[in-house]
Amino acid sequence: MLRRGAIALAIGWIGSGLGCGRVAFEVRSDAGGDDAASDAAPARIAYVAPFVQRSPGGGPTDAFRAQAHAAGNAVVIQVSCAGPAVPTGVSVSAPGWTFTQLGPITASTQSSERSATFGAIAPDAVRTAVSVSWTGSACGSSKNHLGDEFAMTDPAGGMITFDGVSATEGTGDCIGSVRSGHAGDVVWAACNSQGSVRATGAGFTKGADDGVGDWAEYRITGDPVGTVEAVEFTNDNVGYVLSMVTLKPQ
Repeated sequence: MLRRGAIALAIGWIGSGLGCGRVAFEVRSDAGGDDAASDAAPARIAYVAPFVQRSPGGGPTDAFRAQAHAAGNAVVIQVSCAGPAVPTGVSVSAPGWTFTQLGPITASTQSSERSATFGAIAPDAVRTAVSVSWTGSACGSSKNHLGDEFAMTDPAGGMITFDGVSATEGTGDCIGSVRSGHAGDVVWAACNSQGSVRATGAGFTKGADDGVGDWAEYRITGDPVGTVEAVEFTNDNVGYVLSMVTLKPQ
């Protein structure tokens, strides 16, 4: 609110300036409130916690209990199966949840590691039973699950939330890239190693860790849409499968 003295000064200044043919009159408020809130930058995606970090041993199926911290949060998981046969399919399910497979199964050509990636939007914050089931392989050597939870993501799910997906395999350091689908995406990656991951890539923070050498990492970005995001883990000189996903903010 302008004080009376300020109004009088402004009117006087206007009157003195009319002869010059220009009037400059600016009113500012130092009261904050709704206007200040509307000018604030939009909230960015926030990392919450690991959703699953597990290596349950061999066999084509596994069940575990997990819980999201809030309804609407995004969960992204790499599931892996090690065995001589390349699996023909894999599913992840939980009561009330819809897990979407984000791309095909990727098989290492240098090891027995095979991985796929899934995304879901948490329907609630209730502890639930999650099942992972592989077909076409006994996963006789091992299985591994790496998953992380994020808040402030687009609640639509599917390929809207998980808007960039890529996977690759190789030997040595886990190296790849994924293209972001929206500005301000978070980049998430998981390396399923035949040996042990040693460090995250530059600018990344460690996420889930299954305790047997497989890690996830993430980086919250301010990058524009269509950015090719480089991903890397330091890894033993062994075969790996690298899964990469970008997540859209609200």
